[in-house]
Amino acid sequence: MNKSGWLVLILMLCLPALTCSVFQSEDPDATATRIAAEIFAQLTAEAPTATFTALPTETPTPTIPSTATPTDTPIPTDTVPPTPTSTPEPTKPTSPTFDQILMYSEDDYNEGNIDNSTDRFPSGTTRVYACFDYWAMDPTLRYSLYWRVNGESFTEATRGWDGDEEGTMCWYIWKERSGSLQGLPRGEWDVILYLGSGLAQKTKFHIGD
Repeated sequence: MNKSGWLVLILMLCLPALTCSVFQSEDPDATATRIAAEIFAQLTAEAPTATFTALPTETPTPTIPSTATPTDTPIPTDTVPPTPTSTPEPTKPTSPTFDQILMYSEDDYNEGNIDNSTDRFPSGTTRVYACFDYWAMDPTLRYSLYWRVNGESFTEATRGWDGDEEGTMCWYIWKERSGSLQGLPRGEWDVILYLGSGLAQKTKFHIGD
């Protein structure tokens, strides 16, 4: 038998089986199950997988520390300096008074250097001034002024008061250089003031090295 005969024989044997297979009806339940499975598979394939992203926890708003309200710094009030108390003037004597006797050189007296009083003068000094303040004087009073050197009287004077009620009075002694004399005698001098018969003031000074 050639190849064509064999093919024909095989087709004849298989045809009834193919015919039965084509026309055999399916089980309805099996069909429904198959269709449902296909639909589920299709829906499962098409539906996106749901992913769940955890929501971030809410960050709490930081608490702002309360700042104490600054209190107003009081404006310093102007400090009023205390009014300096004026030094009261010394009470003037109400009775006749001679103040301390101050001695001056001729130059300091002429230049008005009242702060340069001294009790020492160089050899050859020809003039020395004695000055003193006074208060409550009147013309009825008498006063005396004595100059002594080395314990002996050099000159003196007594007279009535012819000055103001108060002020400053100056007396001086002098001796010009002449021949061998060299000004006022050197040594320890005393100046003594009397008011009436009472001692009022006295002082000492020195002439010479």
